[in-house]
Amino acid sequence: MKKIIFLVLAAFMSSIGIMAREDEWSTPIPKVDIELLPAKRLNYGVIIPFRWHNECDDFDILVGNRSVGDDATYAILDSGEKVYMYIDNHMIESKNGIPHLSYLFLPTVPWKVNKITTLVIEGRAPNSPKSTKNNYYGEYAYKLGPVDVPKVKLGPTGTSAFLHPDFTMGEIKAVPLGSDLVLEYTLTNNSSKDKKLYVDSFKGFAYDEDGNKYSMSTESPDAFPSGIPVKVSTTVHNGSGITKFTGIEVPFRDPSLKWDTCCLRLWNFKPELTTN
Repeated sequence: MKKIIFLVLAAFMSSIGIMAREDEWSTPIPKVDIELLPAKRLNYGVIIPFRWHNECDDFDILVGNRSVGDDATYAILDSGEKVYMYIDNHMIESKNGIPHLSYLFLPTVPWKVNKITTLVIEGRAPNSPKSTKNNYYGEYAYKLGPVDVPKVKLGPTGTSAFLHPDFTMGEIKAVPLGSDLVLEYTLTNNSSKDKKLYVDSFKGFAYDEDGNKYSMSTESPDAFPSGIPVKVSTTVHNGSGITKFTGIEVPFRDPSLKWDTCCLRLWNFKPELTTN
């Protein structure tokens, strides 16, 4: 009876893709599992945190150190598309019973994607049980999945978004200032901790329906306290007479993230002018 329960439980864990499973494509380190954590959208990509769980002796795991080429770590989307991932090349001092956190980053995941069906992670663990006479460097491979991909959080207009998992944006007020158009809005840090965001004041772009490009400048504080809306303003130079922008983008950086770029994105934006 106990054996039947164990087999049913193992089949269930494999079907939901929480832990690594071994098949013809996956050769994990013995007694070392990977636990996938909830994915987060960042900019135009997806960050996937994951934990290593070691149930054997202490040894080092080289993550992302591969001998089979840069395409060894990849993902397959629910559309069937194969995309390559960034993984921080680092060494884990893997200790029995102590979990270790790592991250994957898929830089380009279309907004219509709801699920990543497969993740493949490869590396080396030369002093682990994976190291044998025929596999001196202890090369390993994990095939994981599926992973749910969260929806992009749209702003109030439905045609705007701040592409950071911990932030939401408020309504945009468009104010003409001479020949310029000033966009005023708020960004709210919804995480439990205060955060920093940096903006390059003169980076970003705006395009009108005819394909004309407009220079921009943004004024934003660096500090974003938890739960408090913070005012930000972006000026589209010589943009006051434009009735529709096909695209506006303002880049920000979050220094707390390994892959730190995020952005404010507007598309098919029709300014409803107000005055201060």
